[in-house]
Amino acid sequence: MRVRYGLEPGLEHYTCLIGAFGRAGRLEDAEKIAMEMPFEPDAAVWRALLSSSALHGAPDMALRMAHRLIEVNPYDDSAYVIAANGLSASGRWDEVAEMRKMMKDRRVRKEGGRSWIEVKGEVHVFLAVIGITRERKRFTRS
Repeated sequence: MRVRYGLEPGLEHYTCLIGAFGRAGRLEDAEKIAMEMPFEPDAAVWRALLSSSALHGAPDMALRMAHRLIEVNPYDDSAYVIAANGLSASGRWDEVAEMRKMMKDRRVRKEGGRSWIEVKGEVHVFLAVIGITRERKRFTRS
C-alpha cells in the first residue's frame, strides 16, 4: 500500500488483515499483528480475533480475546456469546456458566439478529425474535 499507492494503512486496514489471517486459521499471526500494529486495538480487532479463535476451536484464545473485548466495552453482547459458544464446543461448561453469569450480572442481553433488503426504493428491516423472523420497519428512500 505504501509503496504502490502511497497510502498509510489505518486501523481499519489492520482490522481487515487480522480478520483475514484469523479466518484462514493463522491465529497466532493475527494476534501478533494486533499486538504489534501502530494503533491501539479497538473492539473490532478483539472481536475479529474472538470470532476466529472460536471458529477454529481455540477456546483459550477465545476466552482471552473475550476478556480484552469486555475491557473495551463491557456491554458488547458478542464478547460473552461467542466466548460461551466457543467454550461449550470444547466442553468447558464451568467457564460457560461463568461467562453467562458475568453477562447476567452486568445485565447484558443478546441483541436479536437483523437484516434488511431494498425493494423498489423501500428498505425492509427484519428482526429474528426467538426463532421467528418478522418484518419490523419499512422505510422509503427519497
